[in-house]
Amino acid sequence: MVLCWPANAEDEPPAMVRERFGAYDLQAIKTGDWVTYEFEMSGSKEKYTLSCVGKDDLDIWIEMDSLESAPDGARALCRADLVNRQIGEAWWGLSGEVGRPLKLQDHKRSPAGTKHSNTASVAEEELRIGERAFKCQVITIEGRAEFKGFTTTIHHKYWLAPDLPWPLRSDDLSAALGVSGPIEWSSKPDKLGTVVRHELEISTRDNRLRSTETLSSWGQDAKQTIKTK
Repeated sequence: MVLCWPANAEDEPPAMVRERFGAYDLQAIKTGDWVTYEFEMSGSKEKYTLSCVGKDDLDIWIEMDSLESAPDGARALCRADLVNRQIGEAWWGLSGEVGRPLKLQDHKRSPAGTKHSNTASVAEEELRIGERAFKCQVITIEGRAEFKGFTTTIHHKYWLAPDLPWPLRSDDLSAALGVSGPIEWSSKPDKLGTVVRHELEISTRDNRLRSTETLSSWGQDAKQTIKTK
């Protein structure tokens, strides 16, 4: 999920993970680039948008909305470092408002002693979304996490296309593809594109969670809507 909103937004500020943009090639993203995804999990459907609203030699400014139950129309504005991809400052509020500080928190890691293993393959496939056909690089990852006798299996399938805004980074494939631990590749991709579709399935002995993200629209005309002062 993108943002964590409290039941009463006046009680405490919402929170965002500092590494939220760690999967992306921030250097390649241009001011104005935006993408909108449809997200589906457990029968519920939501949309979220990532927008680059500014950039300089050191930082990138990103606006986004939430997948969770946020106050109507609320958005987040983040300043992230182009090199380490960490969010340094963030604000939230409604379009046209002066934003309020957004709480930043570290990504939760697996417990110490967890053993991760991942295997991955690459193929090519045409994916049609609506009237648009994409020639995609398809990456399938089968992962396992073992901790104190319990095993979790994680299945990822990515459809990636070139020449679209917001491509994934190619210098760290585990970070780009949301995988813990190293990946053993049957064939390794040279360069990653933009996520057109992502299927995720996480299974334990007692539970199974499935989600999908599908690119629905994109453009190059994003503007900043939240003020910092």
